[in-house]
Amino acid sequence: MENWYAETGPDEDVVISSRIRLARNFKDIAFPARANKKQQDQVISIIKEALPEMNCYLMNDLPNLEKEYLIETHTISSDLAKSKKNSCLFTNDERASVMVNEEDHMRIQSVFSGLRLEEAYDDCLKIERNNKLQENYAFTYEFGYLTACPTNTGTGLRASAMVHVPALVISGKINSILDSCSKLGIAVRGIYGENSGSGAHMIQISNQVTLGQSEAEIIASIKNIIGQIAVLERQERQNLLEKGGIHFTDKIYRALGILKNTRCIDTEEALKLISEVKMGLDMGILKGATTSDIVTILTNVQPACLQKIEGRILTPDERDEARATFIRENIAKVE
Repeated sequence: MENWYAETGPDEDVVISSRIRLARNFKDIAFPARANKKQQDQVISIIKEALPEMNCYLMNDLPNLEKEYLIETHTISSDLAKSKKNSCLFTNDERASVMVNEEDHMRIQSVFSGLRLEEAYDDCLKIERNNKLQENYAFTYEFGYLTACPTNTGTGLRASAMVHVPALVISGKINSILDSCSKLGIAVRGIYGENSGSGAHMIQISNQVTLGQSEAEIIASIKNIIGQIAVLERQERQNLLEKGGIHFTDKIYRALGILKNTRCIDTEEALKLISEVKMGLDMGILKGATTSDIVTILTNVQPACLQKIEGRILTPDERDEARATFIRENIAKVE
C-alpha cells in the first residue's frame, strides 16, 4: 500500500490525515458476529471473485508484529487484528483497502494526508461500485445499507480526520471543544480509534450517525467541524507564542535538543517531543523539514513500525535505543 503519511496535503499543519470508511454487508449471509466459518468463507469468496487484483491476507496467518504494524499505520483496526473469526484484509499497491469479517462483512477504507475527505471517498467508490459486489449488498430503500451497528445504518459512511492540536491541549481549551463536538453528535477518539489514547496531541474526529444524511452532507459537516478546529488551534498557537514569548520558544527548542541528543527514549516521550517539534515547524519557529517528514518520523517511532525498519523483533530496551538512533538520524536537518 501507498504510505499516505509520506505525502503532503491541505491544512497539514493541523490535519494529519483524512479517512473514509464504507461499511457494507451481503444479503442472505449472517453478519460476522453470528456467521459460522462457512458463511465467513462465503464472504471472502465473493470479494475474491469481485476483486481479483487485490491480495487477501488472513488475520490468523499474519504474525503479531505485522498486525501491530498495520494498526500503527491505520490500515486495520485493533478489532480486526484481535478477531478470532475468519477475518482478512484485501489490499494491493493502491491506497484503498478492505477489512473483511470485522464488525461488518466489508469495511472499505482509504486514507489521505491532510484534509482530503472527498478524495478519500472517491477512492473508496472505486471498490464499492464494483458490479459483482453491488449485486450482493444488504440494502433497503427504507433504511439504506444495513450494518451490524445501528449507528452505521444508512450510508454506512464514517468520515474522520486525525488532527494535531498541541496548543489546545497545552492551554486546556481542548476539553470545551470536545464537549461541543459531543453535543453536535461528533465522535472523538484516540490516535488508534475507539478506546485508545491521544498520543502526540492527536485525536480523531468523525461522524457518529450515518442515517438521514447523504454522503455529501456527512463529509461537508465533518469538513466544517475540522475547519473550525483548525482555526482555533492556529489561534491558540499564536496566543501561546505571544503570551509565552521566549519561554514558549524555549519549549520547542528543548524538545528538539532532546531528540537530537537522546540515546534512549520510549514511545510516549518520543511522540510528545516530536509533536512539539512539528508545532514549531508549522509555526515557522523551526526550519529544515516538511510536515510530511515529521509525520513519517511520528509514524515510524511506534513499536511495530520501528521493528519493521530494524528487520527483527526487539526487546523494550532495544526498541528504546533503536528509536533514539532513528530519531537522531531523521531529525538532524531540523534547526
